[in-house]
Amino acid sequence: MSNLRTAAQQALEALEYENSWHAHHKIKPYASTIDAIIALKAALEQPEQEPVAWLLTGGTDVYLASEFSPGSEHEHEWTPLYAHPPRREWRGLTDEQLLFVYNELPNWGMDMDSLSPKLKQFARAIEAALKERNA
Repeated sequence: MSNLRTAAQQALEALEYENSWHAHHKIKPYASTIDAIIALKAALEQPEQEPVAWLLTGGTDVYLASEFSPGSEHEHEWTPLYAHPPRREWRGLTDEQLLFVYNELPNWGMDMDSLSPKLKQFARAIEAALKERNA
């Protein structure tokens, strides 16, 4: 696991702990905390990329990863090259996330059962329009 991936996992655990502390004390969590948790989980679900090629630092020699892998004693001389990340599939909000957003509106706190079907349908229509726009 890379250093960045390890740091993201640690940040996720810290934010989830903070979120559970808020829930335990019946304090409304910060929307930014929930957004960060969702973003970190999505990022950590992505597979860690392997380099597709290696570039000799300061030079022009490029070797395909299938043909070459730098040794550890000369690793500082090589720069890994990566392909573009695959396009991520659209992921809509869960019912729980919809409820959280709904409860962020002033004086609208409710539970899942009282969230009207028309309001859910409206939220899903907004998601569909965003999905189409971002395709």
